[in-house]
Amino acid sequence: MGVTETHQGITNQDVILVLTSGEVYSLSKRFLSPRRKGEEATDISEWDEPSLPAYKPVVPLVSTKVLNYYSKLEGLSEVKSTFTMLESTSLVAVYGLDLFVVRVMPEKSFDMLTEEYNFKAVIMTILGLFSAIVVAYYYMAGQ
Repeated sequence: MGVTETHQGITNQDVILVLTSGEVYSLSKRFLSPRRKGEEATDISEWDEPSLPAYKPVVPLVSTKVLNYYSKLEGLSEVKSTFTMLESTSLVAVYGLDLFVVRVMPEKSFDMLTEEYNFKAVIMTILGLFSAIVVAYYYMAGQ
């Protein structure tokens, strides 16, 4: 068992679990919070933190949180985590008889731009603002 680590410690941590089935599972620390209310607490004002999931006696295993996908790993004994230069990303190494390294993003990639990002619009906006500043400067200098 290990915990993800980030550069500044801003991103919420995930607990990395090695299951007996040979899977590596990433569990959000929100599921381990003692402040979660039971399922019967329907009024949101009763909750300490509304973002916490309701308490259930069994921790849910979601197949999308399995880090090693379809690979069966054997004899895993250690979990190590280290940060990357991106705050949202952490590297996790799980080793024993097998070695498995994966990039983990507990809160998605909030500090990376997508490939569809409109760089042209940003550049045009900056150039437009710069030209407006130059025009305003010469206008005010003339008065």
